[in-house]
Amino acid sequence: MLRICLWLILGGVILCPKWARAFLVTNTASLTYTNCSGMDFLAKMSTATLRLIPQSAKIIRPGTGTSLSGELVVEVLENQSFSSVDFRYRKVGTTTWTAISTESSIFSSIFLTIWDTLALSEGLYELSAISKDNDGIPDPSPPVITLTIDHLSNDYVEGIVKKGTGTTIRKGNNISLYLPEDTVNSDTVLKIARAYCPSPPSSSIFAGIAIDISLENGQSILNKEITLTIEYEDNDNDGIIDNTSIQESSLSIYEYKNGTWEKLITQVDTNNNLCFAKTGNLSLFALLASLPPNLDNLLVFPNPFKKYNHKAIRFANLPLNSSISIFTISGELVMMRENVSSSFSWDIRNNKGEEVAGGVYIWVISDGGNKKRGRVGIIK
Repeated sequence: MLRICLWLILGGVILCPKWARAFLVTNTASLTYTNCSGMDFLAKMSTATLRLIPQSAKIIRPGTGTSLSGELVVEVLENQSFSSVDFRYRKVGTTTWTAISTESSIFSSIFLTIWDTLALSEGLYELSAISKDNDGIPDPSPPVITLTIDHLSNDYVEGIVKKGTGTTIRKGNNISLYLPEDTVNSDTVLKIARAYCPSPPSSSIFAGIAIDISLENGQSILNKEITLTIEYEDNDNDGIIDNTSIQESSLSIYEYKNGTWEKLITQVDTNNNLCFAKTGNLSLFALLASLPPNLDNLLVFPNPFKKYNHKAIRFANLPLNSSISIFTISGELVMMRENVSSSFSWDIRNNKGEEVAGGVYIWVISDGGNKKRGRVGIIK
């Protein structure tokens, strides 16, 4: 080890090494230097060892300020001067740091680990990564980021998926994904993130849920189909999604591929307010609803109605909450129904339950703002 006296001359002023050392962080080498006490440059000199401060580990994932849950990937920017990186966390307002174990991590790189947050209470947390240089010296002032653990309403959730094991990953209470065994090519991490919904098809409207699903290993075409389940809200069980006019029966899960939406075969469980769909790809998914028909799409058939061939006159493609009135040619009300949606079948009986006579009848349908009239014949 070289024994030297370090001096720094700035603007004609000679600085002692105890002020100069801040300017010397150029590598991780160790050296011995002569330390001068105060401004007495001729005083007796002593020796000390200067170790240059290691570079800090920069956390690049997760991002500061994010809201998340699950088995999260924590990653720092790669730096070849690091011999190791230790990850830790603590809840804001506490003083004790907890180490994040790397024993169960599926990553071999020292720059990534898995942070299991599923058992943590919700709230603000601080996350830090302590780097050690090639001499094993830790960073004395590692940077800290702040984020929120929220198990129900988060920006994203992550979970470990192992090749030979079936796995279910949930995002909050309303989204779950089941992957059977051997769905993926290798052990990896799956991410379900809240997403922006591109413009839906002209025949559909956005029903409030859009998610992006991806794998850490980059695989997007899966070895087996997975099941995506999305729960919607209908707390009053009226068949309409809460705070909307969307009928639950019109819901479908769509997949966004190559800039277009593709409708998946969707099962709607109206008893439990759930939508199910299978897919073999990972992409952007959204819950969309078919637009309710308007009066321009109304169909009335058969016309004429022939009693010996037909059972009822059907009114199809009705808007939500339509009203139907049937009148005689002279204007007498025969039959009326309110709050009808989608379709209605008239059995040619009046409001008293009596079968009407043959002839021509006038129908009037209103959707609350618009009306449409027409004629239908009945042949007996």
